Amino acid sequence: MRIFKAMAVVAIAALAVAGCGGDDDGGGSAAGGGEGGGAITIGASLALTGDFAPDSKLVRDGYTMWADSINADGGLDVGGEKRKVELLIKDDGSDRDQAVRLVESLITQDEVDFLLSPWGSGNTSAVAPVADRYQKVMIAPLAASDEIWEEGYKQLFGILPRGSTVFWPHLEMAAEQGIKRVAIVSTNDVFPLLGAEGAKAKAEELGLEVVAEETYPPETVDVGGVISRVSESEPEMVLNTADANDAIIFVRQLKQRNYFPKMLVLAGAPVLPEFKEALKDDAENVVGLTYWSRTLPFSDELFGSAEEFAAAFEEKFDYPPTHDSVAAATSGYVLGRAIEAAGSTDSAAVADALRAFDEETVFGPVKFDESGSNEGNFSYVIQIQGGEPKIVYPTDAAEGELVYPHPDAG
Repeated sequence: MRIFKAMAVVAIAALAVAGCGGDDDGGGSAAGGGEGGGAITIGASLALTGDFAPDSKLVRDGYTMWADSINADGGLDVGGEKRKVELLIKDDGSDRDQAVRLVESLITQDEVDFLLSPWGSGNTSAVAPVADRYQKVMIAPLAASDEIWEEGYKQLFGILPRGSTVFWPHLEMAAEQGIKRVAIVSTNDVFPLLGAEGAKAKAEELGLEVVAEETYPPETVDVGGVISRVSESEPEMVLNTADANDAIIFVRQLKQRNYFPKMLVLAGAPVLPEFKEALKDDAENVVGLTYWSRTLPFSDELFGSAEEFAAAFEEKFDYPPTHDSVAAATSGYVLGRAIEAAGSTDSAAVADALRAFDEETVFGPVKFDESGSNEGNFSYVIQIQGGEPKIVYPTDAAEGELVYPHPDAG
């Protein structure tokens, strides 16, 4: 096991939203490669400001965790030569067009060797064609949209399973609990819509009745109409696939209207510190999803066990890792392993090594199918219990028993 002992040099450039490239903000110099080799440069466009900033900062910390860990060990072994890595991260301000400009700038002006993707399906789908056009390998930690993996990209590889499948465990658990009536709610964005579509298909396959379907624009401040229509359909389970800020608004307004279903299922929001901070006791017993927990029996040679990774990450960043951070760190780890396997920084050779990749990581199994999607990973059902997210399904990975029905149901 190789765990970082000290901070290596990582250049993080936060550009203004209006910019389209250019110089960084003086975020540091390159970490020089060992034995005459220069640093391997890895670029990323991340939403360090704007709507996606809370999630993107978790990704940034995951990327940094990997880079610092591998650099503290002397760097990557490339054909017998140790070479350190340099991260160059630029702020796209949560703007997809800006993300496209920045990724093109990272390739053509900064001349990075490889790319790590933005947070989420939307910005990743925007920049993936750029990586393909310039034949630069890009690893995506948190792009789950099925559509991305149906485009035929040759340079894109993803750590998450396909988004249409992520709520399948929740619906299987609901069926086992005897739930018959389900309402599905989503915002009009890439992942929420995909998750809702996949959830509906799975519910129908399991014989559950979808009694209501609602969509609304992201950042809607009043979802009272949606809640009224959902409550009138008398579901036992309400599934809202919205991102974090919209999920918080939804829970608050459920409480304000004195209505709560027997089971409320959200996407990844319940694992975020901001969710618990915003909702306090109202977060309790809300169900969500995660792709990772520190109690899972996964490990790799860089980070050690899931628990060892979590402890090291928390010591470094002063907060416990979520699946966002671990998926990001794993993206770097998988890229590094492929570079070492190729013995080269040639993008085509590294892409070939990624297509052959089949290993356990601290995030879980990683094996890419022909599209570049990870066919080895899946999601877990979590529930906030005692203020903390705990896996409650599948039962062989459970950290606690599901509280059902919700104590405030009615």
